[in-house]
Amino acid sequence: MEGFTMQHSRRPGSRCTFVAFLVLCLSQPGRTDSAKQLTAGSSAVAAASADRPSSPRPVAVRGFEGFAVVNGVRLRYMDYQGDRLSSATMVLVPGVAEHANWFDCLIEAGLASRCRVISVDLRGQAKSEAPNSGYTIERFSSDIVTLLRDELHVRGKVIVGGHSLGGAISLNIAVNHPEMVSKLIMLDPPAFPKPGSDAPLIPTIEAFNQRVANARAFLDNLANQPFMEGSMTSTVRSIYLQDLRVEKDGSATWGTKSFAARKSLEQVFLFPWKSAFQRLTKPALLIHATKGFEEGTPPLVGKDQMDEALNSSPRSPIKYLPIEGNHVSILLPKHARQVVNEMHQFISTGNGSK
Repeated sequence: MEGFTMQHSRRPGSRCTFVAFLVLCLSQPGRTDSAKQLTAGSSAVAAASADRPSSPRPVAVRGFEGFAVVNGVRLRYMDYQGDRLSSATMVLVPGVAEHANWFDCLIEAGLASRCRVISVDLRGQAKSEAPNSGYTIERFSSDIVTLLRDELHVRGKVIVGGHSLGGAISLNIAVNHPEMVSKLIMLDPPAFPKPGSDAPLIPTIEAFNQRVANARAFLDNLANQPFMEGSMTSTVRSIYLQDLRVEKDGSATWGTKSFAARKSLEQVFLFPWKSAFQRLTKPALLIHATKGFEEGTPPLVGKDQMDEALNSSPRSPIKYLPIEGNHVSILLPKHARQVVNEMHQFISTGNGSK
């Protein structure tokens, strides 16, 4: 969930760096004749059947892209079947303004070597359909459960995980569908948010309504931002390109819809975090990004918020894992291998400890 500030991750008197940067890039003039290079790592939208998922097909990072109509909404999913001998399945849920490919660096670091991994564009994100309603954690959860059971025919229990808002959705699935969940992984979930702490993200969300004047310049400039931590690889460029529709003149529009991101963000504050953690009985891994977007700024989600989550879950063995990255970079190459190693260990050993 890029730029989402649970605490004010900025120096006094300054604007949120990511927000200001994104708004600046969206208004850049310019033109590039290299749009084909920008789209090289992304896939075209496949035709979807009205009553069943389309046949998956290869795209970047050894995955398969498919579409399915779920609860009346056409959703895109990625299916990474790295280990066909493993019976384990992991489903990963993205955050606000993210999409299924935001986990590609974890896949590249070997996540799918121990299990099948499925990730989803939530309704309103990237290539999924954007209906006027249904942007609630309950509906997001229903979309994922229905996709897994009725469309992809996944049987047995799954490991459910998510980043940012996706952590809340995953927690909700683990609590309300315990029969289908074996373990839970939450990647920097915005648990117990502070009132009004979403204000710095509003300009970013509104910017999804605007055209990117020069997609190449946008990505080149993005590479130099502190929160990227030097991680603008070809895979990361491809992740951003999954949400950009690049035109022949080099400009681009976003697939993610602003109104959908705004409604999704509201769910962070409406979700009953305390009661959900109190009801949780599944083993869980809680990964915490301990750095801010800039040097010397506080992390997006504070340690006090993580402590409250741990103290609110008496029935669940939760392993707390701090990572010295920020809310975005823990999914990027610099930290991907460490995150994947910890996830593999958690999958293998099970219960963990509080």
